[in-house]
Amino acid sequence: MEEKKEIKQMLYTKYNSLVFSRDQVAEILNISVATLDRWRSRGLYLDFKKVGDAKNSIVQYSLSTVADYLCDFQNVYRGEK
Repeated sequence: MEEKKEIKQMLYTKYNSLVFSRDQVAEILNISVATLDRWRSRGLYLDFKKVGDAKNSIVQYSLSTVADYLCDFQNVYRGEK
């Protein structure tokens, strides 16, 4: 739990925001925006929110969602889950 708080603090300090764009999340996860979009279209890994009408919707990810993913990924990588 402490690890998640540290990740949230680090992300907030760097980006000064509680929500992230597709570009920011791709940067944080060190993946391409295309990979992130593919994950989203398949309903994988990260919850997101669309803001705006259907044609011009902006996809956003919450700080908590990104921190949860990073924490879970680290635990799986370490063999803790």
